[in-house]
Amino acid sequence: MKTLFLALCSLPLLAADLLPLADGNQWTYRLNDGTSRSITVGLPLSAGGHVYHRVNGYAAMPLWLRSDATAVYFYDNDTGTDRELVRFASGPVTTPISGCEQSAEARRTDSAYVGAVGRFENPLEIRYRPLACRDVGFETETYLDNIGLAKRVESSIAGPRTMELIYAKVGALTLEPGKKTTLSLAIESPAAILPGDLLDLKASLRLTVADFSALRLRFSSSQRYDLAIRDASGTVVYSWSAAMLFLQVTGTEVISGTRTWPIEARVPGLQPGNYQVEAWLTHEGERQLTVATPLLVPPAL
Repeated sequence: MKTLFLALCSLPLLAADLLPLADGNQWTYRLNDGTSRSITVGLPLSAGGHVYHRVNGYAAMPLWLRSDATAVYFYDNDTGTDRELVRFASGPVTTPISGCEQSAEARRTDSAYVGAVGRFENPLEIRYRPLACRDVGFETETYLDNIGLAKRVESSIAGPRTMELIYAKVGALTLEPGKKTTLSLAIESPAAILPGDLLDLKASLRLTVADFSALRLRFSSSQRYDLAIRDASGTVVYSWSAAMLFLQVTGTEVISGTRTWPIEARVPGLQPGNYQVEAWLTHEGERQLTVATPLLVPPAL
């Protein structure tokens, strides 16, 4: 039995948002010198066919930013153009985010991020190179899917300066120490997974609401959850709901304590390789609450 626990996060259905930008979102960090720092998202601006938000505290200066699954972009007031600031996709990029031109490259890590707001699997890490910078600039950053920047290590004359996330408000989601609301996915795999064979996958999607509070979720149909499997390239190779029919009736669920949804999936033969099983609640409004865990199909003996 494999079980993965993640703090609740607002997540797009098809791709993770590594810097969710919406009016009112904010993040607070504790630095290793005992001080604190915040990132805040302000009102939107429409320019050049894109919508940007004024963001303070993220870069060396306030910027108009927008983000997608592959990068963070800023609106250059001098040229009226859209420029890449941080790249989440593969490949190096030169960026002025720290106030000094640096080269940066992102990669997913196998090690979980563990901090004051919880434990999160498969964070994205960005490593910076100094280029012309001396004793200034960024060294590394750690991003969490649908939550944002969790950790940043900066260079300074006095040595590395680290900022760690201690509070986040992202849409309807609030993360802070002591909050234990979690969404977890447990997969019961058969003793042997044979390439090309039909896979009977049993999973449990579990939502635990913390502190005796209640979570109100609105649904546009009788469907409450979904499950998909992605291959190593990110392509969806199986969708549980594709073969299902649901009543087109709206409904509201008020959840307190723990609610578990068992999911049984008959997955057509998968070829050897690394896959990711994703499950999520299909409520309306904020992006769906999602959790994921890896699945390995070994080569045939």
